[in-house]
Amino acid sequence: MDDLKQHTCQFNRLPSQFICLAMAMLCFAVMSTSSALGQEAKYIWSPQIDVPGVGESYAEVFYRKRFSIAKPEQAELHIAAGDEYEVYFNGQLVTRGQSYGTKVKVDVSGNLLPGINTVTARVRHLESRNPGLALRLRVKEKGESRFRSLVSNSSWKTYIREVDGWTEARFNDMSWLEANELSVAKVLSLAVTPESTTNANGETQNQIIVIDNREDKDTTIVESNSDSDSDSDSDFGKAASILDSRFTLDPEFQIDQILTDEETGSVVAMEYDEFGRIYLSQEGGHLLLADPSLQPGDPQRVRTYCDEVSAVQGILPLNGKVYVTGMGPDGQALYLLDDKDGDGKASIVQTIVKFSGQPGEHGAHGIQLGSDGLLYVILGNGTYPKGRIFGSSPYKHAYEGDLVPRYEDPNGQSVGVKAPGGTIIRTMLDGKRTEIIAGGIRNAYDLVFDTKGNLFFHDSDMETDQGTPWYRPTMIFDAVAGGDFGWRSGWAKFPQHFLDQVPAVVETGRGSPTGAVLYQHINFPLRYQGAMFFADWSEGRILSMRTETRGAGIVGEVKTFATGKPMNVCDLAVDPFGALSFCTGGRGSDGGVYRISWKGQVPDEMKNYESPIAKVIRQ
Repeated sequence: MDDLKQHTCQFNRLPSQFICLAMAMLCFAVMSTSSALGQEAKYIWSPQIDVPGVGESYAEVFYRKRFSIAKPEQAELHIAAGDEYEVYFNGQLVTRGQSYGTKVKVDVSGNLLPGINTVTARVRHLESRNPGLALRLRVKEKGESRFRSLVSNSSWKTYIREVDGWTEARFNDMSWLEANELSVAKVLSLAVTPESTTNANGETQNQIIVIDNREDKDTTIVESNSDSDSDSDSDFGKAASILDSRFTLDPEFQIDQILTDEETGSVVAMEYDEFGRIYLSQEGGHLLLADPSLQPGDPQRVRTYCDEVSAVQGILPLNGKVYVTGMGPDGQALYLLDDKDGDGKASIVQTIVKFSGQPGEHGAHGIQLGSDGLLYVILGNGTYPKGRIFGSSPYKHAYEGDLVPRYEDPNGQSVGVKAPGGTIIRTMLDGKRTEIIAGGIRNAYDLVFDTKGNLFFHDSDMETDQGTPWYRPTMIFDAVAGGDFGWRSGWAKFPQHFLDQVPAVVETGRGSPTGAVLYQHINFPLRYQGAMFFADWSEGRILSMRTETRGAGIVGEVKTFATGKPMNVCDLAVDPFGALSFCTGGRGSDGGVYRISWKGQVPDEMKNYESPIAKVIRQ
């Protein structure tokens, strides 16, 4: 959630005739000089509540947008919303329905007024894969051949409770918050497409005019030179598919897609095994096993490995077997899967540690093997290990203390969740001895050991806390044994200066941390060898971090390694050839697996080994 802002629109103090004149002058000036790119309608959502996934609980968001038009003659509304919607112009209902992410087109020519107009909408999410609102209003003025387009984007205002008069043009929405644009791949983006006009030379030109009110302006007009006005259903919802335009990374590196969305669906976790195959967790589905070396269409290229455990969010292949966290025969648990008969599908599902709660975004997540031979598992604040916790646990005393009644999230996120919140546990390979290593974590998705055996995790923030004194950004922590990292529900979070709060290694701002991996290979430049990489789903980025010891603690330096629009990255892994692989998906978005490789040449001295033993150690 962006910092709360209060905007005062200066246009409200001016006569409508002056506004119309200013609008016309601005249109003429920009059409003569601008060469900005065309805009797209974005799926937008309130920053006050998390975006619900498929089948998750009911949510409702209210939207408002003000715009100006001088002499409206023809207007059509294109809308997609998940799942039920109502749209109003100037307080009058113009359409309602259930689109479930499909495109709806409505003639609203009789609903616009000369001067300032207000469009408002109520959207209810029930179960679909496309929550939020995507809207485009196309308007043609009298005496003109081109259409102007109003598109949904982050300039729209949102609220999560119904307020008297919210549909009215005169309603004061200064306390409403700017919308979040959903940065996921599989959304029905309403492309703003051009209308053809003819200039003085008889040449056909394509122009787009976008109406916007950012920075206290009622209108911002831009021109675009697009090729065509395609508004077919096949184009509606088309996502960017050219890697060079979608992803941004250092020119020394290149990115390739090795598995497509059609092959994998939405993928939320991945890991390579000892044979170069990839275990993939399909969102809402099964654990898959993929072999990218096989040709597309080969039935063994991507196949189901286990259909008895679903909602897998942690994967650790080990000695021909694989440990996973997910939902199985004993509920949410850490399971050991084994293909005992060698048919390419798990025939044994053994429960190692049971967990409370349901799997999901705040459930059991990543798994790592420690140098002590124990399994380390990180748990979100919606789950907790069941059974005996041994007294040898480094983390023993979870505590809370409120002098006055606690203020917690009004939207219900983690309300009533007590310390220790999220935890890190370790257990023997057979689950016979379980200890809690650390607590006070909100919802970290993965954990990673560095080359010295230090354990790190990237904890998430609480979006709806932004702007409050108790807001904590996403942070990377050194998971010291017995450490409390200060998360508590509501305003009870520990500030960083508390003596019993383990300080962050580095703060990383807003985001939704997902996968993490240590780069232990020689096929990247030296500056990345031994570095840790962290994925950020909502901000569409992969971060690299190097650390150094300072006093009794560790400090880190974080740099952006790769970004994408969208880059709905869920997990990271280093493949056998030294490339950094990542999978995409989450919340119904486009899936697939990509690899980032270095274009440079590894020096011969790095590839030569003194002995076969040195080669084995390096591998």
